[in-house]
Amino acid sequence: MTQLPYVQRAENGSQLAVVSSLRTYKMLSPRAPNLTLEPLYVTIQPGDVKEEPYSHDGEEFAYILEGELVFIIAGQQYRLGPGDSIYFHSSVPHAIRNETDKVVRAIWVLTPRLM
Repeated sequence: MTQLPYVQRAENGSQLAVVSSLRTYKMLSPRAPNLTLEPLYVTIQPGDVKEEPYSHDGEEFAYILEGELVFIIAGQQYRLGPGDSIYFHSSVPHAIRNETDKVVRAIWVLTPRLM
């Protein structure tokens, strides 16, 4: 059996989850059963540096569109800028920080879906 694709049109908008005043997640796919990936458009404001490392089941992929973001994974720092990407297992303690005075915009893909 072939399953039809799920399409989300820009003009229909998408759900927005505001995690804090410094971070927002725009869902890039519709809510539908049996979907594994959670693609997100993430905006991280300057000064979002208070996150402590945490872990959870799954995997994460991030592609930086704009700005500079520091990933701390298993105690190691990785500084990423536009065009850089990172892939890691979410079970490893990790945190992200925007230590700059510029907004960070990124495409993020999580599995399993968290939202």
